[in-house]
Amino acid sequence: MENIEVGENSARFNFAEGEMLLIDKPLTWTSFDVVGKVRNSLKPLKLKVGHAGTLDPLATGLLIVCTGKLTKRSTATRPKTKNIQGQLHWVEPPLL
Repeated sequence: MENIEVGENSARFNFAEGEMLLIDKPLTWTSFDVVGKVRNSLKPLKLKVGHAGTLDPLATGLLIVCTGKLTKRSTATRPKTKNIQGQLHWVEPPLL
């Protein structure tokens, strides 16, 4: 995840009122790690930052991160169900 620049480019965003950031969560990072990186990047603004649903550390994918006042409404973005995809490989036990 690249650093979020807070400065002249942040004028396009209103992080205090609330922004929804769509972040491709890297493998092995927890959702809390991602929120921490965003929070530290926005530290000069002293804002609330939260995610709208946890992803397993061994999962990659879209993580919705909200800032400011939008953190209180982030539950509205959560799906009612969660789909998990994977592959299972059955291996025959060796014959003794």
